[in-house]
Amino acid sequence: MIVLASLKSRLSSGGQDEVRVCLKQLLDLCEQRETHLKWLILEDYIPTLIELLCVKDPSIRNQTLQILCLLAKYNDDAKEIIAKVENAIKYIVRSLGKQIGEGKLAVALLLELSKCESVRDYVGDAQGCILLLVTMLTSDDHQAATDANNVLDNLAFSDDNVVLMANNNYFKYLLRRLSTGPDHVQMAMAKTLWEMELTNHNKSSLVEDGVLDLLLLLVSHDDVEMK
Repeated sequence: MIVLASLKSRLSSGGQDEVRVCLKQLLDLCEQRETHLKWLILEDYIPTLIELLCVKDPSIRNQTLQILCLLAKYNDDAKEIIAKVENAIKYIVRSLGKQIGEGKLAVALLLELSKCESVRDYVGDAQGCILLLVTMLTSDDHQAATDANNVLDNLAFSDDNVVLMANNNYFKYLLRRLSTGPDHVQMAMAKTLWEMELTNHNKSSLVEDGVLDLLLLLVSHDDVEMK
């Protein structure tokens, strides 16, 4: 605990070389014992770590993301603390768009955070998050693409998120809602499709995924507005 306390002050006031050394020590401690993760939370490390996501040095950001991911895996309280730090999700999402190594660490952290129901709104509401996750689905890095898919799966609890995904050309969950949702949700999803300016590629993809069968079923609905 004494070591952790001293490292925290050095993280806040040291130069980049010293910060990198401190983060390496911190990462080693976190990987040794779960108790050390608990001590980090008690020492209020999380806001200090979030601030380090703003630095220009990518190696510092990468080490910080690794530590935050270990903390997020520790328990849901840690996930909530991370999400509630001002601009935390914004900075994590920003890392999604960086080099693939950093983006991979960021999406792994978002996956851990999105496993907590109370944190999902923070993730889904972050500007550009869903767009970057959809983009990452086509990444050459299989693990990054898989993690992005799983985050989107966790965020699909919200109809608003599903609409955002569709607006970013990812229709999987919209089609699922159109197929199995209650009437008001099916109507909302149909309205979303109606209002979108679909490209020819979008139209082809939707047809291949069975949208016509779903819409033809809804045309036979008793509700006039649905028709």
